[in-house]
Amino acid sequence: MAYLAQKPAAISLGDLADYIAIQEGELTNERYERVLTDLAHCHLPHLHDAGLVRYSTDEERVELAVERRVVAPYLELSGHAYA
Repeated sequence: MAYLAQKPAAISLGDLADYIAIQEGELTNERYERVLTDLAHCHLPHLHDAGLVRYSTDEERVELAVERRVVAPYLELSGHAYA
């Protein structure tokens, strides 16, 4: 959510998976593929159902579905600020 809050428009699912793998410190192709699969089949559908993100499975693009100010307090509580 913190990464999406920094982006003014939709980003590719691959970019999001890259970011997460880098943040987790495991820069392997296997880890990237696991993150990509988890995002596409678990996390993003849940966040979409909650109304927090828009996720296009056809285009593999994701973006915040709410204004940044809505998620800002939660990001601050988790120690993730956004620009």
